[in-house]
Amino acid sequence: PRRFPIGEPHHITMVFGASLDEWRHLVGRQFQVTVTAEAWNEKIQALQVALPDWVPCQNAHPHISVSWAEGVTPVASNAMMEGVHKSRPMMALILCRESTMLLDFSAFLRR
Repeated sequence: PRRFPIGEPHHITMVFGASLDEWRHLVGRQFQVTVTAEAWNEKIQALQVALPDWVPCQNAHPHISVSWAEGVTPVASNAMMEGVHKSRPMMALILCRESTMLLDFSAFLRR
């Protein structure tokens, strides 16, 4: 269940500021991720995930932001995962499609 009132858990941030050419091989691919833990602090909640070995990820702690407090943005989950937080083990499988992965191509699309 959500720990905070705001949130839309819909993606795994794998890289920010990516070049489309570097990640084109993932377009249209599906894969399964394993949820290994729920993590949270006083501001945000996330699910820690394990990706298949062949899926590149530049995020030190792959996760899905689940919910957050008023005035907090989902990017705060990165700092939470790096810092002090509570956690509990979990085990779940999620099927990821292209739309589930957030590969920020905004710099590419502005060209």
